[in-house]
Amino acid sequence: MMRALPTLFTAVATATLLTACTVTFTPGEADVRVRGGIVATVGSQRVDARWPVTVPPGARVADVQARGDRLRYDLIGSAGVRAVYDRLHVELATDGWRRTELDVERREIDAEYRRGGWELEVEVEERGRDRVRVTLERDD
Repeated sequence: MMRALPTLFTAVATATLLTACTVTFTPGEADVRVRGGIVATVGSQRVDARWPVTVPPGARVADVQARGDRLRYDLIGSAGVRAVYDRLHVELATDGWRRTELDVERREIDAEYRRGGWELEVEVEERGRDRVRVTLERDD
């Protein structure tokens, strides 16, 4: 009986740990790995599958234009230019991009990033009340 208690305790502890670590995935939600690590967490919607950027909570995407090495989209209901840029910066840095230039104005933020031989230009601008336009363009 004494030998069974540690085994029973281990089994209960393992089951409890596994239950605590269980993550439920729903269709369309998953961790997305791209070159530098996890960019989109569970529940984050990607703006476009080829780009490591997600939609901020509480915002919706409109007017997505993805052509070649250029992506442009509008966020409606976002928290503003600075909040959108800050989130975008974290996602790009997680994907291995290093910021080389930053220009902050009242209604617009422009930045440049590098990764390997690639350059990325980022523009985040206010497009009216509750609307922010994001433009990303890669050059090699």
